[in-house]
Amino acid sequence: MLERGAAKLGWRSMEFPRVFRYDTGERGVKQTMARTLVPRARGGGGRCHRRLPGAAPTHRRPPRGGRPVRRLRPEGTRERLDIRAGTTFVCGGAIHTPALLQRSGIRGKVGRNLKLHPTIKIAARFPHPVDHGDIPMHRISEFAPNLTIGGSASRPGHIALAVADAGADVPAAMAGWEHVAVYYAAIRSDAGGRVVAVPGVASPLVTYRLTDGDMSRLARGLVHLGELLLAAGATELWPSIDEAGSARTLADLAPWWGGVDRTRANLMTVHLTSSVPWASRPAPPPTASAPPGAGPASRSTTPRCSPTPPGSTPRPA
Repeated sequence: MLERGAAKLGWRSMEFPRVFRYDTGERGVKQTMARTLVPRARGGGGRCHRRLPGAAPTHRRPPRGGRPVRRLRPEGTRERLDIRAGTTFVCGGAIHTPALLQRSGIRGKVGRNLKLHPTIKIAARFPHPVDHGDIPMHRISEFAPNLTIGGSASRPGHIALAVADAGADVPAAMAGWEHVAVYYAAIRSDAGGRVVAVPGVASPLVTYRLTDGDMSRLARGLVHLGELLLAAGATELWPSIDEAGSARTLADLAPWWGGVDRTRANLMTVHLTSSVPWASRPAPPPTASAPPGAGPASRSTTPRCSPTPPGSTPRPA
């Protein structure tokens, strides 16, 4: 759909060769971790244990160190599992990693530079069924890098949520959900956010500031996305703006410019990053200086890069 609309409008588009491959049926399949990194890990001798996040730690440590947990089986029973590792990496993502560090007393700039891609969506109905098997692998690069347009996950739940964001009749739209798909416009934001671990509260507090420039780019992205989908043959569009209703023609897109504001726009995001900045390299220790009044004779005459250290026997040539 995206490629068809871009061709009609003369916009640049591209496939995602990095994140998908064609299967034997010439169908683009997204290369998720379950299809790439996990099989590689298993091939190297690794094992994957499901449902460990819900495991309960035991109080008795296993022999030779390690981390004892009780794993929850699919049928609901629990089993003991001892995990032994020389190094343990706690991967909490861009939200819970800074929260964990803050609760551990490591603060500084931790959690102060959260970055993400503010994204606005449209659910589009087409006169024919749409492939919902995977996320579309085409992206519109006409307005990159500040604005990108692409396809989103379009399972029935995603479609219902997108239609509800527009204040439309969800049951009526879902009656023919096979003809509906969800698309997005994502921007490069000027601002940033923060992650703060609040004492006594399990979930961290996450805030993000959108500038006026961000809101303008989101409105522009929504209108361009609507133009693209209508050019691709869509018959009805539901934007993620409260009480926006649906659009069927280019003229119906005009109110969207003023509808994208901080009170009506329903945004989403992906690719949360930068909440834990890399530590800067420590400065080298200062070079020792000669005592005051010491002349050149007091300095060592041994070259700093001497091939034969003092007191050693030279090797024969």
